[in-house]
Amino acid sequence: MVIDQSNSVELKIKGMHCSACVVTVERALNKVDGVQKSAVNLTLEKARIEGNVSSDQLIKAVERTGYEAELIEGDKPPQDDDPDK
Repeated sequence: MVIDQSNSVELKIKGMHCSACVVTVERALNKVDGVQKSAVNLTLEKARIEGNVSSDQLIKAVERTGYEAELIEGDKPPQDDDPDK
């Protein structure tokens, strides 16, 4: 099944030190209702979650494991300051 990019969230995870930390965070994320898949990268300190779930639920799940998490905002198109262009 192909998952639409709009149903994907990236989080910055702080406090992980080893592969056991990664497993702990992934398990917590996968237990959240609506999560179809999660992947945590220790080196980049990021988690990518696919599914239909709010970022607040994901952040709370990570924080319950003892780590910090924050939403990584997607790339936004640059704003044009001059509307006459």
